[in-house]
Amino acid sequence: MRRDVDVTLDLGPETVDLYECDGEVTPIRDFVTANLDILAGHEADIVLANIGALPGPGDIPEGFRSCLTRSRELAVGSIPVFSALRSGARSAFVPEKHLQLKGCRPVLDGKEFPAEILPFGDRKIIRGRIPFGVMTVEAIIREVLGYCFMQKHDLPTQAIPLAATTFHHAGNAVGYGMLLRLRSEDRVESHVEDPHCTIHDVIAAQTGGISRRPELVVGSELSLKGLNLWKYVEAKGRILAAMNCRGGFRGILNSNIGNDVLVPSNDNTQELALADLDTFFVVPIAHDPTPEFIDSFVLQCLVEVAVGSLPIVQYVELPDGCPHGLRADALGAVYFTKSSLWRSYSRYLLTEAAALGWSVATVVDSIERMRRTEAFADILGSRILSGESVKRAENERLFHYFHN
Repeated sequence: MRRDVDVTLDLGPETVDLYECDGEVTPIRDFVTANLDILAGHEADIVLANIGALPGPGDIPEGFRSCLTRSRELAVGSIPVFSALRSGARSAFVPEKHLQLKGCRPVLDGKEFPAEILPFGDRKIIRGRIPFGVMTVEAIIREVLGYCFMQKHDLPTQAIPLAATTFHHAGNAVGYGMLLRLRSEDRVESHVEDPHCTIHDVIAAQTGGISRRPELVVGSELSLKGLNLWKYVEAKGRILAAMNCRGGFRGILNSNIGNDVLVPSNDNTQELALADLDTFFVVPIAHDPTPEFIDSFVLQCLVEVAVGSLPIVQYVELPDGCPHGLRADALGAVYFTKSSLWRSYSRYLLTEAAALGWSVATVVDSIERMRRTEAFADILGSRILSGESVKRAENERLFHYFHN
């Protein structure tokens, strides 16, 4: 479980003020052109093919052509320019204009946010830190890469990138952000039903101890209010499999359910779209892949789909020092039988793999092996309760634990 996040969780809407600050706003087309060398060659080609369609100077709305921030310590003057909704820990959403300022909360105290990365081809997760409250130049470029990739393959996204912002303090750049036009900010995460129980309640209900929640259904996923679960997981499984089998991945940080958004569709209903693509990367897909490539591809898929799955209300007792293979087996026995997203995604994944001309049997064999890796064992711990970490926090609310 990732318990080192030092940001207070607040899933509800909250008003924040936006102030003018020192900095510059650059049309996204110009910013990308100046920083395209950050990407690998095949990734840059995807962006270049769509560069003419990216917004230019005339597409930046009135009132957003100067640098805006949530941070009072960087504000020029004490009067806010806009009142907005808090959008995560670092962003702001102006609903009447359908605009989001992403990464608009620069801080001067050096605070950082934990990040996990699984480089393609590795079998272990790398843990690092990223600047709190803002984006990096690479994150902006990768957000645009994700947008261009999804446009290329006709896959739904939440946002259109309009501009990049550079925040200044004492003459120096102290972080970067983006201005995006959103189709919607109705995040699936807000529909996850809070079971109003603690981790202690889950363990007690499962082990026959004294539970304050005798009606608690152990072994179920957290439910969704106001959404059809089957339609949701079918849509997400289809999108993710299509994205992955064309080489696109969101990374661990942005694959969670908080980045699934319901957006209006042409028939006056809602469709699922993916948000927050600032860790997006693309892997060239081989039509005659090596076994090593298949394994790396499958592990990346496994990790990202597990991160994006609904948490499962079940506790798995594991002995101290349990090796990762046995951890993965014990947690996987729950995940693979209980996860609705996995059941949907795995069908679409094998269908897409067959369309690529890959051996389905080889992919299935790789899944069986890669599900026992250290990387996947670690990720499963973020969806299923287990180990000493939860014992130390057994009186914490289950909903907050899964959303940290």
